[in-house]
Amino acid sequence: MSNLEKLSLYFVYDNGRIIDGDKLKKNILNYMTRLNKFTFDIYSIIRHANQIKIPSNEDIQYTFRNFKNNQIISGVNYFPEANECHCHIYSYPYTLIYYHNITNNFSDGLFKSVGQNCSIISIYLTELDLVRTHENYVEEFLIDSKTRLLNNITLHITYESSQRVTYNFTRDATRINCSKIDCIVLYSESEVFQYSKDYFPNAKILPL
Repeated sequence: MSNLEKLSLYFVYDNGRIIDGDKLKKNILNYMTRLNKFTFDIYSIIRHANQIKIPSNEDIQYTFRNFKNNQIISGVNYFPEANECHCHIYSYPYTLIYYHNITNNFSDGLFKSVGQNCSIISIYLTELDLVRTHENYVEEFLIDSKTRLLNNITLHITYESSQRVTYNFTRDATRINCSKIDCIVLYSESEVFQYSKDYFPNAKILPL
């Protein structure tokens, strides 16, 4: 392994620590003296994040100060409802076709205008995960004047979020797109799903 000249590393780490540049250098790069190309995409998940000091994005960037490739993108996000901290680091240019959990801290800037007016867009999706998503984005996808969903969509969403965005399952603006969903994975601590069953008439509801 020490003779490797190229290394691509992609994984999600869910073990209570953030993988940063210092850890990559200490545990991997220091043992690969012939390595001349290193591409990576690493997503760290910290649960019970209120029990630790959450590093800033600047802290994470500083750990890559000695990397040959200085084009390292990082983003640190805290999700208070889930009490989780997520840290995404990757070498640029991005090489994967899937970007895990897009948030406001995306790429090289903070996108503050999450509610900006946009023209109607038509997209083709087969599965949509809105579990760890701000409700502004939930509205963007479910209101038919903003997004026109096609039929046969699988939706992952929390019961509480769907209840608020649909005005307790009475909102006309979200009814059309919700009727196009054929499977909904509903994350909830409660078991009251009657109103949601009526609002998603064509969906098989899978409570979690």
